[in-house]
Amino acid sequence: MVFPLLKLPILAYEQVILNLSIEDIVDFSLCSSRCHRIVRSIRFPLTGIRVNVSDYNSLRFLNGNEMVTQWTFSLGPVKRMKRNERRKIGGTEFRMKKTPWWQSNQTPAILLKVASDYVIDLFRVPITEYNLLVNDHQGLFPQLFGIRKCASMYLVRSAEIPDEELKYIVEKIEISKFLKANLKNNTNCGFVKFQMDELNIDSAFWITNDTFLAMDCARIKLTENRKLPIREFVFQWLSSRNTRFEWLCISAVSEKWDGFEGNPWNPSIRDRFYRGPIAPNSSILNQKSWNSILDTSISKKVEPALKNISKIPTDRQLEEPEHLEILNQQNGVGFERRQEATREAGFWQMKR
Repeated sequence: MVFPLLKLPILAYEQVILNLSIEDIVDFSLCSSRCHRIVRSIRFPLTGIRVNVSDYNSLRFLNGNEMVTQWTFSLGPVKRMKRNERRKIGGTEFRMKKTPWWQSNQTPAILLKVASDYVIDLFRVPITEYNLLVNDHQGLFPQLFGIRKCASMYLVRSAEIPDEELKYIVEKIEISKFLKANLKNNTNCGFVKFQMDELNIDSAFWITNDTFLAMDCARIKLTENRKLPIREFVFQWLSSRNTRFEWLCISAVSEKWDGFEGNPWNPSIRDRFYRGPIAPNSSILNQKSWNSILDTSISKKVEPALKNISKIPTDRQLEEPEHLEILNQQNGVGFERRQEATREAGFWQMKR
């Protein structure tokens, strides 16, 4: 029995469409230009699209942090699957089946681009997340999708990204929440302004001093760069009005600083404020090293504001810690060193 949906009043058929699955809504929009216009006129509870470039390319439809559904592009030939159907978008034919979401063959890879363009225009939502998870990028870089703003981005691969694509990512895209990057390029990107909630870069050898000092991020983790001006970063933050910063973790730090002893660590007071990044098998800059910064370089207007230095005693010192972690805890600076059974931590309470 055929149901004359579009003969209902506007509010009635809009409610019917709102209660359809995303797959059925896309199917409905492909019926005619009128159906397409109707779908575009409705505000759906979607906030963005996540693009995953992997062995199984996919488009995930998001409502906040919740995945509503996804469209997967698999390696297997969909035509051999039962109940597969054909769809045509902009002259490009898709063979797919519902499982319960749509599943299509990912050859050619450009199908992912065609599908993303269509659903972004149809639902009027942006690409908010982009993940590149394999070395075989298939040419599906952020520039191809026209991404200029997004909430998070993962670039987790061991092969190099083409230079023009890398420069587009670091210079043209505004990332607000999270960037995880494992880059092998030897390209000199020059100065880059990172401003987001969390920055995590493996192989950060390409990060310049100016880029490091200009980072405006709540949480920063960098590896494989021993030449960054860590002291200057700390002084700059202590003397600023920056309340966003939470912690900084840098691997392979070999600085040796001497300083004065702190007061005994009081876990009943400090432990509830001390929440730093988890770094298994890492070592963190010790209390003496931190006090040396105050002795030698910190400005006079900041030094009197440092109170209640605390310390957990330890039996041995590490000459060359593998990781340095700097933490902003409850308007103060915390720090910790971990390696096997050794744990040393401290806290400075700041009053600006």
